Amino acid sequence: MDFGQIDLTLDPQEEVRCRKRFRPIIKEFGSRTKFTHKEMEGLLIIYYKLTKHQPMDRKYFRRVMFTMLNFQNDSLIDRIFSAFDRNNKLVITMDSWIIGMSIFLRGDLDERIKFCFTVYD
Repeated sequence: MDFGQIDLTLDPQEEVRCRKRFRPIIKEFGSRTKFTHKEMEGLLIIYYKLTKHQPMDRKYFRRVMFTMLNFQNDSLIDRIFSAFDRNNKLVITMDSWIIGMSIFLRGDLDERIKFCFTVYD
């Protein structure tokens, strides 16, 4: 069953491989986020493309946040990175990307307040 290509910059075969690889993550985190299946696939493809050639460490996360969201305050971005990197792996993993973006983009007021408190604590 074809659901249509999500990212036209990816080779269709590569996208199919990505979707297959992401299925367990989507299944695991689907109930813990407020994203639809398609939105999670899209976020995971973005993560895949961003981390295809290098892991998303603190320095690279700064560049991503500046490029995507025009964030320019490095100390704030570093704190957001720390809030995303809950396991202190010093890189943003797929799991932490999905959970972090869920709160960042779709969190309710309580989740966002808790996130802000974590960032500024």
